[in-house]
Formats: sequence, C-alpha cells, structure tokens
Amino acid sequence: MLFALKTLVDRVLHLVADLQVPSSAIMVATFTEKAAKELISRISSLAHSLNVTVDVSDMYIGTLHSIFLNILEEYRSHTTLARNYRVLDDFEKQYLIFQNAERFNKIENLSVLVKGHFGWSFAKDIASLVSRAGEENLDLEKLSSCSDCATLPVLAEITKEYRTLLAENNALDFSLIQTKMWELLKIESVL
Repeated sequence: MLFALKTLVDRVLHLVADLQVPSSAIMVATFTEKAAKELISRISSLAHSLNVTVDVSDMYIGTLHSIFLNILEEYRSHTTLARNYRVLDDFEKQYLIFQNAERFNKIENLSVLVKGHFGWSFAKDIASLVSRAGEENLDLEKLSSCSDCATLPVLAEITKEYRTLLAENNALDFSLIQTKMWELLKIESVL
C-alpha cells in the first residue's frame, strides 16, 4: 500500500507542478477514508517540502461514495435531491423498511422474493434486494415489463416503493448514490 500511495502522490504533484493541471481537475478515488486522509496528508507534506503550491481542498480525493456525494451536492439543483438530504446506513435503511412494511406488503406476488410479511428479517430481505438493484443500476422499467419471468417485475415494484420512501424522507442509501451520480452524468449539459 505504501508504494501505491507514493505513486499516487508523485503522480498528483507531477500533474500540478510539471503539467500545470489545475487542482480542481484532479480526482483520486481510494477504497477507504483512512487512505484518502493519508493521501491528502502526503500530498500536502511533499508539496510543502518541494515548495510547490497545491490546493488539495480543490481536488476530489476520497472514496467513490464521498466523491460522488460531493459532486451530487455541487450539482444538487440538477437532481431530485432536496436540501439537507441524508444518507442512510444499513440499520437506518432496514428500519425505514421495517416501519413501512405494510406498503411493501401491498405489492402483488411479493412472496416470490420475500419470505414473511413483517419483522426484522423481512426488512433485511427487502434491504438486500433494493441494494442489489441499486448497485447494479438496474433499469426498473425493463424489469417491470418482463413478461416471461415472475420475479423481475416484483423486484422492480419493491425497488420503486423503496425509492419513493427515500424521496419522501429526503434520503439516499449507499447503493443509490451511484445511481444518482449516473443520472447526473447522463445530463450532458451539467458537467
């Protein structure tokens, strides 16, 4: 890991100092927040020791989720997100589903994907399904129109209901961050 960090630090400083790339045009994604903080610290330290002016606060350095959240906030007016939205962790996501179990139970043929009708395991099963749908960025309209399968239209309805709940609560979850970023990127005139 140390070699990888050194390589990234050297690359960033080369871009800024030698190639005159503006700090705001640099994005470095890491797997953990700890690695991102270490990277920022090393870039700042090496830049200082080389007497190179680098504005690390203008760079996008972090995990993909944190970078995407920064971009989504910057261009929030082009999204469906309202001010002061929040990102739900796994527990909050399951609790939201648990509190609204009756809404999911109205979905026709729900039992082909989810066992039970209430309780924590019900909420956990729904949470797992909507996470996979979000992470894979599945097209819910295509899933809904699948006439030769029983499960995909149900998955689409579960996901739509969950996303409606999120919108009502001005919230996102980690899998939906990626989907919202993808939707923002598809708006050509924004970025």
